[in-house]
Amino acid sequence: MNLHKLITEIPHDPELIQALDEFVELNLPEFKQVLNDHPIKIPWGGAFSTTEAFWTYFLIKSLQPDIVIESGSYEGYSLYYLLQAAPNADAYSFDPYNTPKKVGYFQYHPYDWTEYDFDGPLIDAFVFFDDHINQDERLRQAKERGIKHTLFHDNFLHPKAVHSHTSLRFCGIEGFAKFQFIFPRLNCDPIFESTKERPQYYAWLTYCEMLEE
Repeated sequence: MNLHKLITEIPHDPELIQALDEFVELNLPEFKQVLNDHPIKIPWGGAFSTTEAFWTYFLIKSLQPDIVIESGSYEGYSLYYLLQAAPNADAYSFDPYNTPKKVGYFQYHPYDWTEYDFDGPLIDAFVFFDDHINQDERLRQAKERGIKHTLFHDNFLHPKAVHSHTSLRFCGIEGFAKFQFIFPRLNCDPIFESTKERPQYYAWLTYCEMLEE
């Protein structure tokens, strides 16, 4: 079962929720092995939950991009899942404040991703933004570079809250389709305990796909 196909072809209604639950049950053994092999056992920064890791891993695996880019890697906890999901892709990490740990093979650059001169088109690239920069701005930057697939972390739940960026939940998006990820059943496995304890923190993944013009 292909996650990208699932979320883009099934309407966002109870039918989709049931399909996502079935997807979790079917693919949980594979994800547990990936999680068990993670070189960083405690994700000290970024609050990237196992629920978010699950969806991120299988979305990228279903797309199999030629290039994966992470903007805002911190220690590299989420970067590991990008590398595992697309092992043949050229991988880039951008973070001006932290050098990620060795969680696989990737190119690290201590500056903003827009400052890097990529060799060739980025139409087959996937970008994961977890950098607390205005998400509307990041989406426009990706579109200018021809990037079709983007995933954003940190969607704040209240539009009047004071935070460091504009969330995609509260800004208009033109030329992109948007999908907000849904939790799996919170009681389906103990590895999702962090989401079960603090569910309000984990509605933070938003996938955007550029529409054909």
